[in-house]
Amino acid sequence: MAQKIGIVFVFALASTALSLISTATAQEPPRLTEDPADDFAVFNVVDVSPSPLSVYVDDREVGVAPGHAELPSDRTVTVRLEAPGHESWESELEVAAGEMETVRGIQLQPRPTQLSLTANVHGAEIVVDGEVLGTTRLNRSTEVEAPSGKHTVAVRMEGYWTHTEKRTLTPGGRSTMAVELVARGDLSERNYMEIPAGTFTQGSPESEEGRWSDEDRLELRWSDEGPQREVEITRSFLLKETPVTQGEWEELMGNNPSRFSSCGEDC
Repeated sequence: MAQKIGIVFVFALASTALSLISTATAQEPPRLTEDPADDFAVFNVVDVSPSPLSVYVDDREVGVAPGHAELPSDRTVTVRLEAPGHESWESELEVAAGEMETVRGIQLQPRPTQLSLTANVHGAEIVVDGEVLGTTRLNRSTEVEAPSGKHTVAVRMEGYWTHTEKRTLTPGGRSTMAVELVARGDLSERNYMEIPAGTFTQGSPESEEGRWSDEDRLELRWSDEGPQREVEITRSFLLKETPVTQGEWEELMGNNPSRFSSCGEDC
């Protein structure tokens, strides 16, 4: 009886170990070998973009690049490199046993992004980095293909303020935008101006005349005027060129808390 229990116990341990090995193999993607065997041909991948890339040999995933991959020798195989959102690279290779084929400088081309845009006007131009890609439909989505990466997306139409946004578009992905264009007429008469999406340098250079020194800042407890840094405005907006009047405040807020309300609406 003890011998049978021992056999069952050993068998259970062996089954558990095999299960753990199988699970680990399923969870961890294969890696390209760094020490290929002498009786195999070797495929060496260096200097790739993006990195890492998945490597397939005859449709079987063998690891990631950069690195080495063992190939069946003395016959033609199909090698493919892939990355999410990018076009694949493929080539047929035949390498003799013990020899190495090195491929470098592989750059997979990113697929375009599907940009889905809705707007409150019909016929507005959808512009990416100055190039018109399509026009909007009233309260319905418009699908256009846009290059991936960081771009300026604008929606413009005569008689309306242009809407601009800085967008990072994922290769092969999808990006959605909902835009409400504002008519120029009324706001133009009230001295509003458009601040487009973009970048600017905030702060003054140390060489600027009249700039507060560190000693002045500490003594007066004022914040420093530097260092300079680049600030990005990701979406355009409207800014009034003149101070808001009491009449404009009351029109928007429905009240007038000013202590000088007697001076009139244009005050």
